[in-house]
Amino acid sequence: MSVFKYRARTNQGEVVTGQLAATSLQNLEKILNEKGLLLVGANVKTGGRLPQLLSGSVPAEAMLAFIREFKTLLGAGLPVAQTLNLLSDRPKQPKLSAAVRSMHQGILRGQSLADAAAEQQGVFDNLFQVTLRVGVQTGNLEQALERYSAFLVLRNELRRKLRKALTYPVFLLGLLAAVLIGLFLFVLPRFSELYSEFGSELPFATRVLMGAVDATPIALVVVVCALAVSGIVLRRWTAHPAGRVAVDSIKLSLPIIGPILRNMAQIQLCYLLSMLMSAGVSVREALRFAAQSAGNVVFTQGLERGGTTVSTGKSVTEALTQEQLLPDTSLSLVKAGEASGSLNSMFEEISKLHEQILEDRMERVLALIEPMMMLLVGVVLGTVIIVVYLPIFGIAD
Repeated sequence: MSVFKYRARTNQGEVVTGQLAATSLQNLEKILNEKGLLLVGANVKTGGRLPQLLSGSVPAEAMLAFIREFKTLLGAGLPVAQTLNLLSDRPKQPKLSAAVRSMHQGILRGQSLADAAAEQQGVFDNLFQVTLRVGVQTGNLEQALERYSAFLVLRNELRRKLRKALTYPVFLLGLLAAVLIGLFLFVLPRFSELYSEFGSELPFATRVLMGAVDATPIALVVVVCALAVSGIVLRRWTAHPAGRVAVDSIKLSLPIIGPILRNMAQIQLCYLLSMLMSAGVSVREALRFAAQSAGNVVFTQGLERGGTTVSTGKSVTEALTQEQLLPDTSLSLVKAGEASGSLNSMFEEISKLHEQILEDRMERVLALIEPMMMLLVGVVLGTVIIVVYLPIFGIAD
């Protein structure tokens, strides 16, 4: 599929221009005719292949708006093909627009809704495909889409909270780094020249600081190069399964951010299992689909092994206990839900419980981070200032 730049005329004779994704020139003409436009001329956009068009991810807000509109139009009684055709015109989101248009063409060719979505891997995740497949099989596609949109809202809220927790410390650390670079490049070299005229021995701490000042330009180049090389190496390493597992394990073991990331993964896990089981998916399949949609490889592998354990005849509680994906209190609730035959509702309650735990943890972290960061900034800058002025104190004596 290519991206075409086109010129067309409306029924009133007005010339309009734009760009669209289409499989061929004939397909482009057909799409424009459906919009009431007559094709005048078109050229393939350079570098405009669909994989490039779909590179990256669609913004969460745009995806959520599409899901809600899709559910609303289906609830109004419109056929799936007509609904997709109406939703395919999204000028501000060309990636999503091209994917929806491809889904519409797939439906017209006789594909199922889930299979048509599966071809748009760059836009729709595995969970969306599962949602469509289960919704069609159970005859309740609207409810399935409602649960999926609720999951998107939950996931976006969790990410927003994480960004909120990280914004302040990252900003302060960046500000501290900028101030220190400015001091070491422009301010402290003047003191170094001044002290060199004294002709007396400087205190040890000041000598160390002045040596660092002299080495700063070279050190900055070395640090920038080291960070660039480290980023490239890390990116290639995480492309391999072993590297991805190691990185995700390190994330979960970090002192402050680790418990927050684990808590977020547990919320997503429980909500996913509740959503899938409520839609009629078996426990083993729910674990497998949840593994495909987990954001952390440690949880992905644990859920895959848990699904294998359940398939051997063991309970969900035994599988999750063996993988240690949930704390003991949550496992007790899972056991109770399994005994009462209400696992789906119990997983939803566990998800809400972990949301409250996350809220409390975030409040404590934010309450501690602010004074700690201010203390760090004060100690670092105060130490630099004191060390710089030590020789001046000596001259006064």
